Amino acid sequence: NQATFYYSKAANTYWVYGQLDKSIELFTKALTMSEKLGNKNAIFVLNTNLGLIYTDLGRYEQALSNFKSSTDIARSLGRTQDVAGSLLNQANIFYETDKLSEALKVLNEAHTLAQGLNEDRMLRNIYSIYTKVYDKMGNREESTRYFDLFAAITRRIQQEEVQRKEEEAQRMV
Repeated sequence: NQATFYYSKAANTYWVYGQLDKSIELFTKALTMSEKLGNKNAIFVLNTNLGLIYTDLGRYEQALSNFKSSTDIARSLGRTQDVAGSLLNQANIFYETDKLSEALKVLNEAHTLAQGLNEDRMLRNIYSIYTKVYDKMGNREESTRYFDLFAAITRRIQQEEVQRKEEEAQRMV
């Protein structure tokens, strides 16, 4: 577990400095160790990180494989928010690779989960991707509808943030 931790920590450092190949190498070593240990939390995080790096590199099939693995692990752990986040990552890959019907399928599931969690920031991201997918499909009506939902939830999040900061400032005074 300690070796996995340090490989992951080093991989994150390489990632920050843009040395993605070295980051992939170290995350992969950490993932192999975590799988041998059965550390599902680490497997989830490492697959997600690898998926994000592969997405940045345009290696979408590898990214999708990692995101599907992270989704499966999150399901097995009963972590609904992580399942929805992993599905959102998959939707991005499907959007980038023009697999729009598959993007809609995983978006629909992520949307249902995010609504159940009342997770505004995730819903905002889901609406953003819905907007892009429907726009790419040429369905301006649905694209506009989701953009309006995206804009409304963004305003609500911003208002809540302003209110929170005002309350914090008043407490400090």
